[in-house]
Amino acid sequence: MSVELVEAVRTRRSAKRLTDPAPDDSTRARLVESASTAPDHGRLRPWRLVLVRGAERQALGQAFAHAAADPALADHTRSKPSRAPLLDAPFADDGPRDGWGLAHPLTAVPPGP
Repeated sequence: MSVELVEAVRTRRSAKRLTDPAPDDSTRARLVESASTAPDHGRLRPWRLVLVRGAERQALGQAFAHAAADPALADHTRSKPSRAPLLDAPFADDGPRDGWGLAHPLTAVPPGP
């Protein structure tokens, strides 16, 4: 393992909000390719990613707010997709019973109007 990789992992920090610019398509493709080599212990393959950008983030936020279990949290939940300029929404095939669905926490989000 390279020293640069170890240092990158060791010094990584999470940010509450990400700013523009989002990764370009080439960089994102390299990141997804690298991530796809990770073990699949949950047997979620095949999977796919759907990009959510721009105004689509606000529409997703509206769906989150609509699905919020506690109406008092709706505004907070609505703002979550706006914390980054680009979202990768993961979908996994849960088998013949469920078919393709947005992975785990988003399965309860109802379709938009």
